[in-house]
Amino acid sequence: MAKYLEPRPDELEIETDYYAGLDIGQQQDYTALCIIKRHRQIVKAGPRIEEKVSNLTGKTITLYDHRPKQQPPVYKARYVLDFLERYDLGTPYPVINDRVCKLYSKLPLRGTRLAVDYTGPGMPAVDWLRRTMKDSSSYAVLWPILITGGSAAPRNLEEPPARQHHAEGV
Repeated sequence: MAKYLEPRPDELEIETDYYAGLDIGQQQDYTALCIIKRHRQIVKAGPRIEEKVSNLTGKTITLYDHRPKQQPPVYKARYVLDFLERYDLGTPYPVINDRVCKLYSKLPLRGTRLAVDYTGPGMPAVDWLRRTMKDSSSYAVLWPILITGGSAAPRNLEEPPARQHHAEGV
């Protein structure tokens, strides 16, 4: 059995993407915006089995295992809290909307995912965010999430996929 070596930096590709969540409150609950950065490591070449120094040239020769694998590759991912902001109680929705749109108008966030609490004050806020982003240079893939009480999310096949239900205890 061959002993595999760790990939060298030139054999790796790092993908970075962002996920964000906006929990909307106003009078009794704080509004919070959280942005997570995911670094995903992908190996470009097959795993290295062995490195040898050539007797003829003196250069290092790397032997790779290019046999097809039975299972899909497992990616290593690392998640980093990149940004966290909590707004004061009573912060008006236009202030929150403007701040989110400003963040999503520039790279690296432009065009990435934003999960938004669609419960209570979140419904009009999501609609307003959609409208504002449509009319500006900001762009996010909005995921409205309806948070419900209980221990299980209700299943409703009639509901459009644009809204997702999640129980608080889940």
